[in-house]
Amino acid sequence: MSVSPEFFIGWYVKAKYRYSKGTGKEKVCYSNPDHEIDVSANYCGVCGTKIISRDDITPRTLNIYDIPEQSGDLQDRFYEPEGVAKKGEVILVSNWSAGHYNGEFINSQIMNMDSLTQANQYTEFIKEHDQDISLLKEYVYDNVQLFYGAFVYYS
Repeated sequence: MSVSPEFFIGWYVKAKYRYSKGTGKEKVCYSNPDHEIDVSANYCGVCGTKIISRDDITPRTLNIYDIPEQSGDLQDRFYEPEGVAKKGEVILVSNWSAGHYNGEFINSQIMNMDSLTQANQYTEFIKEHDQDISLLKEYVYDNVQLFYGAFVYYS
């Protein structure tokens, strides 16, 4: 498997991760939840106190798969390039719009990215992803914004 550089130029979504408390149950020692326990046991192997079940309070990072299924295949409409976003942030590029170029294209083409091209790409992006962006804001990410720019990532 080889890794190749990809160049992206165009509109993309930038957002901050949102966190949520766990939704399941966890087994813990009643006297000290930090004790390591055997989850199949009824009593703590460290102190002998009864093991109880409680709501899992471990925070977790929400992601695009936390959006309800009735929204369609949102995860198929965006790609998250690795190594581009800062810690705590996510960058999503559209799988359905122009903007992805491989190294051969970069070396052989001149790209004219004037304000009219930018405006046309924005219109196309919003037409395709306006509802998707609303879902991202509602269910999984904070501070969802659109940006125009260029970056290199590896696929």
